[in-house]
Amino acid sequence: MSVIVPIGQQERYEAILQRGIAFAQDHDMTLIVLLSRSLTQYSQEQIDYDVDTLTDKLEQADVAFEIITRLDDTDLATTIRETALEHNAVLIITSLAPKPSHGSYQLGTQVQKLLVDAPCEVLIMRDVINT
Repeated sequence: MSVIVPIGQQERYEAILQRGIAFAQDHDMTLIVLLSRSLTQYSQEQIDYDVDTLTDKLEQADVAFEIITRLDDTDLATTIRETALEHNAVLIITSLAPKPSHGSYQLGTQVQKLLVDAPCEVLIMRDVINT
C-alpha cells in the first residue's frame, strides 16, 4: 500500500510532501512522489536537480519512497489515478492553487476530475493564509 503525492508545475509542494511523509511513516507505507515536469518549460538539468533535491529530503525523512517522473503535458488527473491504481494507493494528497485576492477558492478541472476518478481517498490541502 502507498500514498501518492503529485508535484506539479508549481513550486509550493512542501506542505503536501511533509503530510505525505508523515502519513507514510505513521502507516508504514511507501510514499510515491509523482513529479510532473514539462520538457518545454524545464531543462533536463533542472529536472535532475529537482529529483536529487526530493531524493535528499526523502532519505533524510527515513521513509520508503519512489519518485516517478512524468515529462509530458498529458492529463495529470489521469496519470495520478493510474499511478494510484498501479501502486495500490490508499490516499492521494494534493493542493489547491492559491486563493485569489478577490474571490474564493476554485477547485480547477484537474482536481475535480481527480475527485471523481480517484480509486482511493483524496486529501486536498490549501495554502496557509498569511495574516
